[in-house]
Amino acid sequence: MRLRAAFFLATAAAADTLAIVTEFRSGSTLLGGLVANASTFYFFEPCRLLGGDHNRKVASGSCDALVPRLLACDAALGDKVWREVATKDRGFLGHRVGATKPAAVVTACAARERVAKVTRMDAGLPKAFLDAVDRTLRLVRDPRAVVNSRVRGHMCSNKKISACARTVCKRMAAKDADEERLGLLSRGDYRVVYYERLVTAAAVELDGISRWRGRGKLGVPERHHALRQVNDKSDAECKPGRSCRRDGAAVAARWREELSPADVATIEADERCARTMRRHNYTVL
Repeated sequence: MRLRAAFFLATAAAADTLAIVTEFRSGSTLLGGLVANASTFYFFEPCRLLGGDHNRKVASGSCDALVPRLLACDAALGDKVWREVATKDRGFLGHRVGATKPAAVVTACAARERVAKVTRMDAGLPKAFLDAVDRTLRLVRDPRAVVNSRVRGHMCSNKKISACARTVCKRMAAKDADEERLGLLSRGDYRVVYYERLVTAAAVELDGISRWRGRGKLGVPERHHALRQVNDKSDAECKPGRSCRRDGAAVAARWREELSPADVATIEADERCARTMRRHNYTVL
């Protein structure tokens, strides 16, 4: 038993852990699906385990403290947490785990590379969080597009654009500030990927991510898979109840057609939005 436990601890320590951090409706589901492969233990928005937004509260503490423990396959989080991970993430883990019993889920976690998609972290980019994972991939999207996507997803009212923009840009600005303060852009374990580039040049962006992770050049099958993923059928950006052909470039620019000039001006007038747009080279209209 001790040898078996030691084996899994060693495997967990050696396995690659990656955290994708961003805001709601920034394209993280797409990026997570592109980065996580068939052998990946994928945590899809694990901070919902802390409750809120109609999710079950089975863990306590902060999001930035919970995610590293999940990525480390920490059995001490308790059976409720790991049972919920298996139940909630079944659609994303699929048959990769093949079990729902907590001990078996932890074992499966320890035997695989791990990826967590985190959209609920309001504390910027805490150094302790960054140091606890092997690599951090930050996804950035034009805040005007994020606001528009939230309106489309009924997460924001088009009558409260100002409040929605304030929430989005407050979180983006917090990450920007920590990125600057900690000198993250010079760290080899931290990388920024832009949604607009991801959907218009998916193969190039994923090739860069693959090299950054020490995996070498992206193969031809992986390139074809990336293009299919980006332009595949999806309801994510379509009207409710309808299926449409998603064109990555068209989705990236859709906010220009759907937000009114007044709404765009409202978003751009927000001080934090203006600052983060300048930092990430998004042109003010």
